Amino acid sequence: MKNVRWDEVTSFSKWATLIFFTGVLPPITFYIGTQYQEVISQLSHPPVVYPDFGVLCSKIQAQKDAALEFKAAQAAKAATPAAHSK
Repeated sequence: MKNVRWDEVTSFSKWATLIFFTGVLPPITFYIGTQYQEVISQLSHPPVVYPDFGVLCSKIQAQKDAALEFKAAQAAKAATPAAHSK
């Protein structure tokens, strides 16, 4: 059996530390960070509920039609001769 010295830093332990801190730890912490951010963003922003665009478009069209009818009535009123002229 080989005599192990626990107070000595070997070249293998240096390489293992270098590989762990440069190749293993960063991807793991990046993955944990992305998962954390996804959970936080879902908790802080409620889901967006979009309106029914068919109903919305029909309301807009009804408002446009009413505006056109109003303009036509105003134009017809302005085109008639004044009945009060003497």
